[in-house]
Amino acid sequence: NIDGNNDVVIIEKDGTSESFSIANAIKLITESKNREIELLEKILRDKEKFQLLSEDKIDQLNNELKKRTKELSRAEGYVKQMLQKVESRQEFLEDISYKNALELFLKGNLVGAMESLKIDELEIEVEKTENEVKSKKKNLADSFILKAEILDLQNQQAESESAYKRAIEVLPDEYSYSRIAEHFSYHKNYLSAIENYEAAYKISSSELSRIKITNSIGKYYYLSENLNDAETWLLKSIELNNKLMAHGGGNKKGLAMSLNNLATVYASDITLENSKAERLFSDALQIIREDILDSDNDYRDLYAATLANRGLLYSLKNQATESENYFKEALEIRDTLAKSKDNSIRTARLLINLGALNQYADNQDIPKNYFLRAKGIYNELFNLDPFNVYHEYRFAISNLNKIYLQNNSYDEYNSEIEELVKKSNYLVSKEPKKFGFDIAQMLFVIADEIFERMKDLSLAIEKLNQSLDILQKLPPNDLHVYNLLHKVKSKITELNK
Repeated sequence: NIDGNNDVVIIEKDGTSESFSIANAIKLITESKNREIELLEKILRDKEKFQLLSEDKIDQLNNELKKRTKELSRAEGYVKQMLQKVESRQEFLEDISYKNALELFLKGNLVGAMESLKIDELEIEVEKTENEVKSKKKNLADSFILKAEILDLQNQQAESESAYKRAIEVLPDEYSYSRIAEHFSYHKNYLSAIENYEAAYKISSSELSRIKITNSIGKYYYLSENLNDAETWLLKSIELNNKLMAHGGGNKKGLAMSLNNLATVYASDITLENSKAERLFSDALQIIREDILDSDNDYRDLYAATLANRGLLYSLKNQATESENYFKEALEIRDTLAKSKDNSIRTARLLINLGALNQYADNQDIPKNYFLRAKGIYNELFNLDPFNVYHEYRFAISNLNKIYLQNNSYDEYNSEIEELVKKSNYLVSKEPKKFGFDIAQMLFVIADEIFERMKDLSLAIEKLNQSLDILQKLPPNDLHVYNLLHKVKSKITELNK
């Protein structure tokens, strides 16, 4: 420690101490510079030697003297400053080698001080400690991510997002950002998904990961209806993949996925020729058919998705036969895939597309069976995740009920409506603000349908009263709620008359 303004005191562990003046410490440490200055001064004071020097040499020596004097002054200031810093940090200094080196340094033994430092050993120790801390941070971040997934399954979305964000605070790496991006994409918050995927892209060091991330960003820009940015990111994904493949790396599956997604972007852009989309779908299917592995579930999932997207393209061109063939081939593959929530949803969508293509068939059992099978899948999914599959489930019922009404199958129609209302009431009871208005509006439409097609006055009024009951629990200052409430009350009055 520094005793007053003048003395440095070194206290050993055994209690003995040694003290010396700061000036003496400085003198010892700056000894070599003092010798250089003394030598220069001696030359300049020696008249005989001085007379032999040229003016240039005299100027050179004077400049050198000034330089050495400045260096000495800077060294003295540095030593004073260093002593003060060491004193303020000494409670944190635990390494014996550093303390020994510091003592030798203060006594002017710079060579001994340098030899006493154990920098290589300390570097290894620090690296080991940093790895331990990093491992613990990874474990903590993974724990927050698992907590987020559990909360998500319990439909606690806000709490789940908070847990994901804590994972990023603990360890802001590619994995954490990608996981919260997946969470946002699942809940159709595509802009937040994009924001986090872009953060993952910036810090990703793996080219294969960057290919996957750029593809995801392009996909979610497409789902956000931002076709320009979707095209930009998907082209970037394809470019990255092609560069790697040119050097024996890359990912054929990833390339096929990007081509499929870019084709979907072009197919949905009414300003473009569909031939561009057709070419990309063909390229994607060619890669998949050449490289597909029967045991690779993900590859066959991509195969089915690409076939389905090409089927949609043909349906947009009113080429029903080609569209149906692609949908059926996609369905055959999906029926062989391992059971999962995603595969079930995509299977149900294929069935609805096939039902819609056959809605005017002479044999109405064909579309009806497609819609019934889709409804069965959505019934299973509703038990697992009612909030995210409800609207697709309702769409399947709507298509099925059109067939029942066309065929005057009112008992089947009523049965489907009762089941739909039951599921709808469950969602309203859980999240009235999110589902209330939408379901009240649906009940109003159903009531009108029942009255116009079935002429069942009492059942129509029953559905209107159910709609009214939901609307009366919603904020009355909402203009949409107010207008629908007025229409429902007017319709009830009209039917009662």
